[in-house]
Amino acid sequence: MEFDLTSEGDVLLVTTRGRISDISPGDDDPLAQNAGPQVYSRKVLVDLSDSEFINTGGISWLLKCHKLAREAKGMVVLHSIPPLVRQTLQILQLDRVFTLAKDLPTARRIAAGGPPANDEPAVGELS
Repeated sequence: MEFDLTSEGDVLLVTTRGRISDISPGDDDPLAQNAGPQVYSRKVLVDLSDSEFINTGGISWLLKCHKLAREAKGMVVLHSIPPLVRQTLQILQLDRVFTLAKDLPTARRIAAGGPPANDEPAVGELS
């Protein structure tokens, strides 16, 4: 898995590329390795638009990120989710676990504590 990081104050933008896979439960966390151990106390907005595939290793990593962020009083918002990845999350009912947004502006509003705009689907309703 490859990703780019952009820091904007208490917000970290993560842009994934390629397959979200090949992360084993015992592996070191690639996000914490690259962004530092305090990353999960921040608002982490994950852009999945360039990731067309996710496997169980990738799902496990996203769940770990979500759990660590909650424990650290941070937040992880997944956004710009391609159809195949979104379908995988929905089949596993993880759209009920993760905070999802249709795009970056919506993810920013959610991270700031605001609701999506009136014309946007509610979180988790990204069909």
